[in-house]
Amino acid sequence: MLYLRFAVLFTLIAFTALAEEKWIRLKTPNFEIFTPQSEKKAKETALYFEQLRDFFLRYWGTKAEPGTPVRIVLFGNEKQYQPYRPYEKAAGYFSHGIDRDWIVLSGYLDGWERIVCHEYTHLMVKQAGLAVPVWLNEGLAEIYSTFKPQGAKVQVGDLIPGHFYAVQTDWIPLERVFEVKHDSPEYGGKKTHQFYAESWGLTHMLMLEQQNRKTYAPILAKLIRGATWQDALAGTNLTAKTLDLDLQNYMKRNDRFFASLIPYKSTRPDVEWKSERLGPAEVNANLALLQLNLGKKQSESGIRIDQVDPNVWQGQEALAYAAWRKGELKSAHEHFDKAIALGATSSKLYYDAARAAMYSRDRASESVSYLEKAVQLYPEWTDAKLQLLEQYLFVGNYAKSLAFTQEFKKIGSAQASRLFRAVAYSEAMSNAQPQAEVSAKRATEFARTEFDKAECKRLADFLNLQKQGSQVSLRDRMRELRQRADQEDAIGFGDTAEDEATSTQPYLRRSELAAVETAPGRESIMRVTDSVKLEAVLTHIECGGAFPVLRLETAEGTTLELDLRDPSKINLEVLQPGESPKSLELNCGDQKRKVRLSYGKPTADQTRGQLRTIQYVD
Repeated sequence: MLYLRFAVLFTLIAFTALAEEKWIRLKTPNFEIFTPQSEKKAKETALYFEQLRDFFLRYWGTKAEPGTPVRIVLFGNEKQYQPYRPYEKAAGYFSHGIDRDWIVLSGYLDGWERIVCHEYTHLMVKQAGLAVPVWLNEGLAEIYSTFKPQGAKVQVGDLIPGHFYAVQTDWIPLERVFEVKHDSPEYGGKKTHQFYAESWGLTHMLMLEQQNRKTYAPILAKLIRGATWQDALAGTNLTAKTLDLDLQNYMKRNDRFFASLIPYKSTRPDVEWKSERLGPAEVNANLALLQLNLGKKQSESGIRIDQVDPNVWQGQEALAYAAWRKGELKSAHEHFDKAIALGATSSKLYYDAARAAMYSRDRASESVSYLEKAVQLYPEWTDAKLQLLEQYLFVGNYAKSLAFTQEFKKIGSAQASRLFRAVAYSEAMSNAQPQAEVSAKRATEFARTEFDKAECKRLADFLNLQKQGSQVSLRDRMRELRQRADQEDAIGFGDTAEDEATSTQPYLRRSELAAVETAPGRESIMRVTDSVKLEAVLTHIECGGAFPVLRLETAEGTTLELDLRDPSKINLEVLQPGESPKSLELNCGDQKRKVRLSYGKPTADQTRGQLRTIQYVD
């Protein structure tokens, strides 16, 4: 991801002329196309994005959080796009904006699909809860950026010629690549292309190279599970230096590369859509928001903000986020209020209105009502629900916080520690100390990040003080938690991927492409795993412990128990003769179904294997 920190010159005359173009907005369930092009082009773009989203969700087995649809701005030509171009070669970019996620495209140029696929991979990695290093995150994004439907299959892992040229004249030692963070000079400086090239090459080699697959596949599997590169290489005859030599040989002298063909029937999604013409007031407001998300100085973006119409909710939304960017949260809160009064119904807007209220003195109760509305609009939005749960604690409504914990039917492993901490605080403040200690233990079990581990330690200290009869203020602790969480989550505005189609360098030609057929089961995102596959009879699902436990009877008559730590990441399907797979839900209690499954072997700190895929076959 490349943070947008570029000033873009844009005159008042150009802005006004652009706003007067005939723009339309076309909405699908997950996207909003904003364009001066035809309805046909808008629909074509929306369906491509829906298709891409469907592939990722089905193939990776992740579930997208509901919320404000991604806004795609599809300009009509280069002249319209130029004022919003973050740098000269960018034919498009992704921006994790202050108000929503944006994808901005300069019409239909060659290569725009790669930009979209790259950024969508980052989103899927995040939603899958994978704590992978920066190089692997970018490497995966580049692998999947070559997404190409081919009939009943999809090909990924195609060559990216520009990366080969990048490594011919310079090289970053892998030991340094492994250590790169988002604020490292290699990530956003002169060697950025080098870093991307080597990250792609190493991921490609570990994932798709065939000659040494038995060596490489376990390394990648460990990295995906969060191991350091030192731990991933332990037990092999490889070091960072020897792996470095392997990669140089792979990228500089290898003339044979493998792509992956993934079974997937590529069809045009059957989704509802509607379009409408937009007036100048809404066009101005949306372009002002886009300009604001480029990270411009307020003295420059103020021209656009001054033009927005305060009598439409989109104008008040733009004014709210402009105030937010300047740190004027009281003003932001007032503009959010006016936007809602004028008819805004976005869950994200309510969520941000709550956050503005939270940081405005004596408005904590208002933040609760805003969050309740955000959750009402999207009941499965986990982040909003967690924020509401914590806000109940902050305002001292412990009975409501304890009752609200029952609303969490599923939780991803990345958010589980946060949930169990809030449950523990709710139980502790409701005089249920034993239950609070159990919840605190579960929070610690799920703690992955240093932030989560530190918060679990603070929770344990809180419970110990309470047990000793000390008077401790939960409100103060929640306020400190919020401040640390904001620092932990702080990110830059924007994320770009350069369009290589604009490069003047010639493309390499591949001498041979050997497709790797992937197994029908989805064991992992990269198809490398130490999974065991078998058929068995599912006899019982126990849901009373920290995780659901599946009990199965194997063909040999033995009993097998497997943990189901995160149901949202398991591929659950029922197979009927002559039919396509259908999704299903697992219910607790006695079962008697023949299943086909795969599971990961237990590690040293686990007593059971971890379920990865399961299919009913009868």
